[in-house]
Amino acid sequence: MERVLLEILHRSRGERLYRTFPQVMVLLSGWSAGPDSTRLILETLREKRVVPHLWTDRRSFPDGSPEPIRCIEGDEGEWLEEAKDSFDFLLLPAPSYSLLSRVIDLDDSHPFVALILWALFSGKPVGVLNTAVDPYHRSWKRAGMDRGSPLLKRELRKKRDALRGYGVSLLEPDEVGEWIQTANSAGKRLVTEEDIRAAASEDGKGVLTVSRQALITPLAADRAEEYGVRIEKR
Repeated sequence: MERVLLEILHRSRGERLYRTFPQVMVLLSGWSAGPDSTRLILETLREKRVVPHLWTDRRSFPDGSPEPIRCIEGDEGEWLEEAKDSFDFLLLPAPSYSLLSRVIDLDDSHPFVALILWALFSGKPVGVLNTAVDPYHRSWKRAGMDRGSPLLKRELRKKRDALRGYGVSLLEPDEVGEWIQTANSAGKRLVTEEDIRAAASEDGKGVLTVSRQALITPLAADRAEEYGVRIEKR
């Protein structure tokens, strides 16, 4: 009921609600655009005072999502312009591989890609769940999807690293809430588990230097201890 009221308030009070509740646009693409792929992220958002807006690029969508899911209809250019003003955060729980490739290639022929690139160039936070783009993630082994060839895994890893280089935050599901809170606090960086993994693999240095205002997620702190990574605040 609270979430329905928030949505009604969003429509009626516009700017005041935008300043009070973070607006998160969740993009669901391709085969990943189903209720199962959204449930985990929605459970995290539900604990926060967050207004999610779910969009899919599929014409037919199975029922069962706890939140309303919209599909792009009509003029894609008009949708894109309206979408630019409707969110503070852009989140992709499980992007399709084709969507990832288009983002990396700067191919904005797909409206989702055009919005993602616009958000990155505009400095708006964009996040992707690391579980969807890291073939070495423990969740892939649990799902029995860790048997791909080394070349296949390396290629997907390259795409993941390219996303990070573009400014996309790679998040564990438990880190989404802190990502939103941190991005709302000017000048603060969120140190995630993936940041620790990257620091551990860089020439064996094992040191991650961040600002004094940086926030460290519990998962990141645990991984730093596990991998022997020292976090220096300056």
